[in-house]
Amino acid sequence: MKKPDGYDEVQAATAGESQTLPPGGYVCEIRQASISESKSGNEMLVLCLDISEGEFKGFYKAQFSDRTANNSTNAEAKWGCVYRQLTGGSSTRFFKGLITSIEESNESYKWNWNEATLKGKKIGAVFGREQYENNKSELVFSTKPMHVCSVSRIQKGEFKVPEDKLLNGAKSSKSKPSSPKRETPDYPDDDIDESDLPF
Repeated sequence: MKKPDGYDEVQAATAGESQTLPPGGYVCEIRQASISESKSGNEMLVLCLDISEGEFKGFYKAQFSDRTANNSTNAEAKWGCVYRQLTGGSSTRFFKGLITSIEESNESYKWNWNEATLKGKKIGAVFGREQYENNKSELVFSTKPMHVCSVSRIQKGEFKVPEDKLLNGAKSSKSKPSSPKRETPDYPDDDIDESDLPF
């Protein structure tokens, strides 16, 4: 039998088991960018991200391919890594921070108020775990991008992995120490529209 390409590097998985991205800092690629509205009608920038370097490179593309292959209609398949940033009001400074991080991470790129130009750009993202109740009424965790920063901050380890966000609003006592924490955008979860994103 011939050993498949990449066998030694790939993480093992068994049927019925889904691979989970560990919390931490990752260099990401923006696969799609669009403007949407929150539930309360506020404008937000929506970024579909994928891991672009290291052991988990292409993690969300592979996950999406698996979902579409196992779904005959493909209607329920969603991109697994979406970062939403409100653009106005008290969130303007965080929106500007996002844009500045993208500019710093992509040599010669300058934001021109056209979200389509963000496709293919690099950005740093810090992922943490968030608890939710699945369709079997079990409490489980998903790993999500909690905040973004420049690629250089990820590469230098200048970030802190957030504590687990528990369903009841409490925080886990487990957190991974790292460098000083960057202030992150706070916006009400109920203001975000979780509608399907085409990809």
